[in-house]
Amino acid sequence: MGLSQRYYALLLSLALNTQGYALTTDKSLSGDWLLHSAYLVPADVYLPQSSVHHSPLWQKIQIPNNWYLAGYDLSGAVWHKRLFDVDSEQQNSTARLNFQAIDYAADVWLNGHYLGFHQGYFDPFSFDVTGLLQAKDNLLVVKVDSPNEMPDKEWSLHKKLIKGVLNHHDTRPAGAWSIKGQDANSGGIWQPVTLHFSKNVSIENIVVKQQIAKGVLAKQLSTAQLDIGIELNTILPLQHLQTQIILTDEHSQQRQDYWLDTAQCTAITKQKWHCQLGMTVSNVNTWWPKGYGAAALYQLNIAIKQEGKILEQAKQRLAFRTITYDAANNAFLINGRRLFIKGTNYIASPWLASMNRDSYARDIDLMQDAHINAVRVHAHIAGQDFYDIADEKGMLVWQDFPLQWGYDDSETFTEEAQRQARRMIELLHPHPSIFAWSGRNEPPWNADWMKYKYPDYNPQQNRDLTAKVGAVLATDSTRYHHDYSATGEHLWMGWYSGNWRDHAKRTKVSIVS
Repeated sequence: MGLSQRYYALLLSLALNTQGYALTTDKSLSGDWLLHSAYLVPADVYLPQSSVHHSPLWQKIQIPNNWYLAGYDLSGAVWHKRLFDVDSEQQNSTARLNFQAIDYAADVWLNGHYLGFHQGYFDPFSFDVTGLLQAKDNLLVVKVDSPNEMPDKEWSLHKKLIKGVLNHHDTRPAGAWSIKGQDANSGGIWQPVTLHFSKNVSIENIVVKQQIAKGVLAKQLSTAQLDIGIELNTILPLQHLQTQIILTDEHSQQRQDYWLDTAQCTAITKQKWHCQLGMTVSNVNTWWPKGYGAAALYQLNIAIKQEGKILEQAKQRLAFRTITYDAANNAFLINGRRLFIKGTNYIASPWLASMNRDSYARDIDLMQDAHINAVRVHAHIAGQDFYDIADEKGMLVWQDFPLQWGYDDSETFTEEAQRQARRMIELLHPHPSIFAWSGRNEPPWNADWMKYKYPDYNPQQNRDLTAKVGAVLATDSTRYHHDYSATGEHLWMGWYSGNWRDHAKRTKVSIVS
């Protein structure tokens, strides 16, 4: 956890604990794990009594990690496991097992109980493990599957994994255009693993939407509206709980307090509730990119209480700003003010576990020192630390969905891409730094150079995929969306054609992506 994260975690604890004693705790499950290739291994590894646990082939790995970074040149299915203890209070608490990200797919077991399956390398997921924990030697087993694409000569035109540049790009080891372009697989539990404990209630999701006047130029607004959706799971009667919501300006530390009325909650099942709260926020400081104003950020803290004790708490960062694109004048506007975009392209690493808060901060500082104010996260989704730092430092982010060149054209693949695109928006929506979504990079139907690469090139390939992912991105009305980053928007003068001096000439495209 970075310094500012610890600072705001402390503020959250102080702000909420002045109102009651907290019964929530978190336990990190990062650190020492063991891994074992699933090749020619019995499938019962998830059972505590499995003979595989006695295999001398288990190897140590520090999690979070990509297995390649840890010195294991693997692909396909790899078993991961660790043992851990909990105290008696945690054993009897409401417990949720959280994975921040696994590349690419995962099956998860706890003490022999199957918890579920997840697919998508960037997408956080969790499981309710209440009642499954024991005091000593809990066995957590994760089968991580990060296969190579099918090894035929046209693998790169018909990919089935939504990993963007992490499995196909000319900056990867061995490049993009050979079968060895998949070497150094990016698989692994590459983001932290934690257990979250609460008491008889859990906050499963928070969705915050805001309404501020379009085109406002003021550094400070008199008011803005927040619409907050909270999904709860509780075995307690809702009328016995009190939900406090605190909105704090991170700079001034001024706070506004609200209480949720149970009349604002609707039952989904006997234990699941959806609560909706509208808030009017006064004296709002707007978020601006560097060079235009301060990157004003807020913390939204939610505490669910009973008789003065905090049973559950959660937080989310947010900011107030508007982004619009004026197509008539080919201009982006933030809070009504025209932006002069000075952008660059960014791939932090082919193995994202190598990046942390400090390394992302270093990269953004170097960009801003070079007078860059916007960065395109190219055909992948970075670690969460990157977006937190971009918010803090006022760096604008053009965010790609991880589709790079050619993909399977089946309906099944398109549906999975749409699902993951929705998850990208849900995950990254709170970040004010993100000003644009882009659905993919150079789809085959827009990249006729591919006819020289592939004997089976189809000039219509992935049209439906492009349109349907773009339609998902268009559901976010708070940002600009770009269905695809077109070949014609990539100006390679001095590299593939022409001379570097040609960049001084007037471009024929409105957006150079």
